[in-house]
Amino acid sequence: MNVKVLTLKGVLTMSSDFLFEISRESIRTFSVIIAFIYITSRFTIFQKIIDNELVTTRKKLFYLIYFSFFSIFTIIFPFEYKGTSLCSFRAASPILGGIFGGKGVGFGVALIGGGFRLIYLDSPEEWPLIIPMFVAAGIAELWQEDEYRPKEILQKSIYILLLYQAMHLFLVYLGLDRDIDIWFGVFPLHSLVFFVNLFGILIFLGITEELKRREEHMGVLQDLALTDEMTKTFNYRYFKSFLNEQLKQCDINKKDNVSLLFLDLDNFKDYNDTYGHQDGDELLKEIANLFRRSIRPKDVMCRYGGDEFAIVLPDTSGKIAFNVAERLRQRLKQKNYSIRGTNKLVTISIGIASYQEGMTADELLEAADEALYQAKEKGKDTICLHKTCY
Repeated sequence: MNVKVLTLKGVLTMSSDFLFEISRESIRTFSVIIAFIYITSRFTIFQKIIDNELVTTRKKLFYLIYFSFFSIFTIIFPFEYKGTSLCSFRAASPILGGIFGGKGVGFGVALIGGGFRLIYLDSPEEWPLIIPMFVAAGIAELWQEDEYRPKEILQKSIYILLLYQAMHLFLVYLGLDRDIDIWFGVFPLHSLVFFVNLFGILIFLGITEELKRREEHMGVLQDLALTDEMTKTFNYRYFKSFLNEQLKQCDINKKDNVSLLFLDLDNFKDYNDTYGHQDGDELLKEIANLFRRSIRPKDVMCRYGGDEFAIVLPDTSGKIAFNVAERLRQRLKQKNYSIRGTNKLVTISIGIASYQEGMTADELLEAADEALYQAKEKGKDTICLHKTCY
């Protein structure tokens, strides 16, 4: 094997120039690697794959490609001293690939990364040094993590790296014709493999954790922007956008239909006047939860006004929309709400309108509002269908 040999005395008396050169090259390499991880991990697909706990074929393929590319990239940008490659993140890639991707992924990364190293460095005689990569990959696959748990991943990575380091040093010893004196000379440099690869794993996990934290923060901000803070239903902004999108789909797919429910609590002002706005708000929260549990996942409900709600029902005719409205009315009527120890019957009036070809979102909203007005005029606790439903 082509090994850079330094005596133990030479290492201990290493010049300041050597230390400066190593530090400068290390900063360059770490900067390039951090930039690579950060830029690639900004891809939406990366964030979705990390968040998804299920191990799918698509996920395995992604990790195989990603960590193979990571391995190749780190071999191209290794830690050097005056043009001589000392070590790279070649062990970190198959370990992370095996832990994240599971069976087959770690071996695939080791094969691609190890093969590329032999070809790129033009050193086929060093093929034994890629054996520890396969061993590390195999153990990592056995210790695959189905969930993203950084502490457990780091702990397992350290154990695997220690084994990898021991095998690497043993193979170096064999390559030096078992000359223990020369082996002690190269030991300090080859020991860098463990620390460099550990640092590479720490960089990857650190950036990934930061991106997940930011993604969760952005999710919170998005929820605040699109939902009503009190009832946790969607707000008018999202509701209007969703309704416009549904009507566009109806124009494209002529057979599709959309219905709209307008719901208004009967005599809600009396509740606020009698019990106060705080108890009134609690009542709105409970009713919103009841309605949310009573509609389909693809239906969109929003708080339209103070005590008014609107529900968009995709792929729903006026007749089916009436059945949905009746179910909501009955469930609300059957549930007595306790306000300051007193059970109160709460009723609701509902207006229904259905999309007709050429209608705008504002026209559909106006039609549902007209139907709601008719329901109120008929004595409340009732449902009215707009003529667009027939």
